[in-house]
Amino acid sequence: MDSVSLLIGFSIRLRDVGKEEEASMADEYVARLSTSLHWLVPEEHTVDLSDSLRILAFELIEIGKMEEAIAICRMSVLVRRKVAAETGYEHSAGVADALINLSYIFGQAGKKTEAVDACKESVAIYRKLAASDPNTFNEKLADALITLSRNL
Repeated sequence: MDSVSLLIGFSIRLRDVGKEEEASMADEYVARLSTSLHWLVPEEHTVDLSDSLRILAFELIEIGKMEEAIAICRMSVLVRRKVAAETGYEHSAGVADALINLSYIFGQAGKKTEAVDACKESVAIYRKLAASDPNTFNEKLADALITLSRNL
């Protein structure tokens, strides 16, 4: 198990015992560590960075830091876009997933228009993916459409 995974598990356990501040500090450290690893060995840690940013964004929501959560989640989307651009279309699902997360965070922050826009982009990506591989992506497309309908 790598350091990032261990720290994420530690953060979850801290939260389980009511140590929110310590858990948030661990989450921030995870994001910093993932960023450092990404810059040192980008081909191995770019997706880890995106996942760490997503986790941090959701933790920030829990403690009411909406604007910080939005900024962090936007970084996660940018990282996923970079992966998709560098490695090919098959990783576009990561972009679509990150956009769904961003849509959720926008919704939690009361930013309905932004939530709908992020979700529409996710749906468009899943439509393209489902057209070429329906067995893999139809369910994800359906989930994205349900999320979009809830945001409208």
